[in-house]
Amino acid sequence: QVAEALHVGSTNYTIYNQSVETKLIGDWVVGVVPWLEVLMEHYHVLIYSGQNDIILGPSGTQRAMDKLQWSGAREYASAPTLPMFMKPTDETSDLAGYVRQAKSMKGPRIRGPAGSSSPTLSYVVLRGCGHMVPQDQPLRAYEML
Repeated sequence: QVAEALHVGSTNYTIYNQSVETKLIGDWVVGVVPWLEVLMEHYHVLIYSGQNDIILGPSGTQRAMDKLQWSGAREYASAPTLPMFMKPTDETSDLAGYVRQAKSMKGPRIRGPAGSSSPTLSYVVLRGCGHMVPQDQPLRAYEML
């Protein structure tokens, strides 16, 4: 059922599959900031880092995000970084990571399961993870999503 939903046919899953990287290598160093800035105005956007990622770690990602030019940039700059727990309503549960969020000031309202809201940028740093967040901490990655 999962393979059917993802439209991958009978391709077997492996942790490391060179075929995807081979197909995407032409896009490897192409900048996407202008596209990201447009998306942030119209859609919920989640960007995340593993706390221990030495390839694309939190400090570099945070510096890049602070430079993004979008209508919620001022709100994001002053937004607090808050703890994110495995059980969101239980602060005694496992500390999964930290989240910082801001809303677009000009995007359309997005209809979702909890009603409608402005597009939101969320930046999450997950504890105990390296570069391969879902592999390192699958439950924390799932809770983040």
